[in-house]
Amino acid sequence: MDNDMVIFHNDSPLFFCEKIALKKFLEFAIINSAKAILKMEDSTEMKRVQAACIMQTLRFQQKEDGSPVEFLLRKSREEVERYKTQLNKNKIRYKIDAEVEQPDGSIIVRIRKEYNSNANVDEYFN
Repeated sequence: MDNDMVIFHNDSPLFFCEKIALKKFLEFAIINSAKAILKMEDSTEMKRVQAACIMQTLRFQQKEDGSPVEFLLRKSREEVERYKTQLNKNKIRYKIDAEVEQPDGSIIVRIRKEYNSNANVDEYFN
């Protein structure tokens, strides 16, 4: 047997310490898990989202490559239309509150979008 090689047996002090540490860790984990489960069972308060809507401000902007502003604005309009088409295709209910063309050729859109189609969100769109 080499002198620099150490082998620990089941009755060695190091193995004993590791075994105690593992046991303490498992006890801690089990106790805390049980406390969490009991706390969940005792709690009568529950929050559920009944209706939700996402409000966003989007900026549709083209890369500045020296193109005329009219060209950039036309490209931005096309991108806004593709975005609306995608929303319609995915049957996402939305309402555009503002659509403002900027001097740099970009378009800023303020939009309200349905978050969950399972809930009645009429109040957000009227």
